[in-house]
Amino acid sequence: MEYLKSQLQRTLIRSVRNSIRQFFKTLALVLVGVSLVSIGMIFIWLGVYEYLTQFLAKWLAWLIVGVISILLGLVLALSAMSRR
Repeated sequence: MEYLKSQLQRTLIRSVRNSIRQFFKTLALVLVGVSLVSIGMIFIWLGVYEYLTQFLAKWLAWLIVGVISILLGLVLALSAMSRR
């Protein structure tokens, strides 16, 4: 009976350990992905700003870029919400 308990305990510990490792691997990948996407978005918005400053005042170009960013953020936040 003791043998069965020790085997069950080892199996349970191994399973929990593997779950925790997988969680941290996934978390690391998500953090790297979010960082890369954020850097890419910054460069895209800077490019949009530079393009708009050829036709508009600088403050207006920043305003347009900011409003578009806010609208995109709201759309993403609303789409991520539960639809219950």
